[in-house]
Amino acid sequence: MRASIARTLAWGLWSVDVALVITAGVFFSLLPITPQDHFGALTMITAFSAFPLIGAIIVSRRWQNAVGWIFCVLGVGSAITSVSAASVQYLLINGADNALGTRLLDTLGNTVWPINVGLGILLLLLFPNGKPSSARWRLVVWLDVAGIVSMSLSSTLMPGPQESGGRAINPLGIPGAKPLLDVVQLVATGLVTLLVLAAVLSLIVRYRQTTREQRQQIKWFVFGAILMVGLVAVSAVLIPESSYLSNITFGLGVLMLPLGAGIGVLKYRLYDIDVIINRALVYGSLTLILALVYIGGVIGMQRAIDTVTHQQSSPVAIVITTLVIAALFQPLRRRIQTFIDRRFYRGKYDAAKTVAQFSAVVRSEVSLSELSEHLVAVVEETMQPAHVSLWLKPTETRHDA
Repeated sequence: MRASIARTLAWGLWSVDVALVITAGVFFSLLPITPQDHFGALTMITAFSAFPLIGAIIVSRRWQNAVGWIFCVLGVGSAITSVSAASVQYLLINGADNALGTRLLDTLGNTVWPINVGLGILLLLLFPNGKPSSARWRLVVWLDVAGIVSMSLSSTLMPGPQESGGRAINPLGIPGAKPLLDVVQLVATGLVTLLVLAAVLSLIVRYRQTTREQRQQIKWFVFGAILMVGLVAVSAVLIPESSYLSNITFGLGVLMLPLGAGIGVLKYRLYDIDVIINRALVYGSLTLILALVYIGGVIGMQRAIDTVTHQQSSPVAIVITTLVIAALFQPLRRRIQTFIDRRFYRGKYDAAKTVAQFSAVVRSEVSLSELSEHLVAVVEETMQPAHVSLWLKPTETRHDA
């Protein structure tokens, strides 16, 4: 396949995804649900459309990397399931329970979702270069493909009602094959569970055994995944479900995974990830600690003031706690930064400490030989090269006539 054909195909998949997202949005807008639910559905399907967009960008730059194609197909698959869910609900509300189109659309959604799950596992197995980390992991890749095929096929041929409340009967189901298909789905589900664990393990193994560049790529991917999980958890747990902010937070969370993976694969600002992770650890910890101090301070001081003055509310507690927070910010930030550098960036911390000690020696040492020995020792300790040599240019001696 030529690069130009690959680019055309990838952007074609993105165009298909956009068309499917618009179709799903139209069906969701016709459903008798609240405005918040409308907004939530549109936010979800729009957020998942980032997958084929990032995939098309990756294919345009590195069309031989399977990661880009996985993102393209994942985006189209999620859009298909959205269209299936929205259109089937609309048709059922309008009494089209037994219509062939309703039943086929419902079956289509059940067929596609196992493919999305299998592709997610495949993404972990092949990231970042689109190949397994070693020959032994190819078996896991083929097992994942087998799991995708078996789960999708069994969902397609499973007789009886689908997931739409038992109102739409699968037109492609084979009644006599139900016991066999139940066993296939049970085995495939167990296999997929094991494959998820194996895929995570493969990413860890790749990180430990690969080059520094690929480690940076994996860091971007994992960082995006952590942000996705964190934002989705915040959306589901800390923000009311009926709030628009919950849907926006969920959409931003979904966006983080393809964004992190895209930066990693395309190697864009690859080595900035260490700085970003460091800042995230520092300011995330700082924010959490200060929030706890603020909440505890306001509540504790408010109760103390209420006991003394018998007032139900007083701005004094808020003012004092705010001043305490302002005074704690810089000292606490420096302590957290030092702790994180010592705990997670030990090499960087030791190097900085060694260089600082050498600077103190330079200010007090006057012997050139002693300085040379110190300099060589510092280079060996901080840079850890295979060999160190120090050449000093001899000073020219002037002979006056």
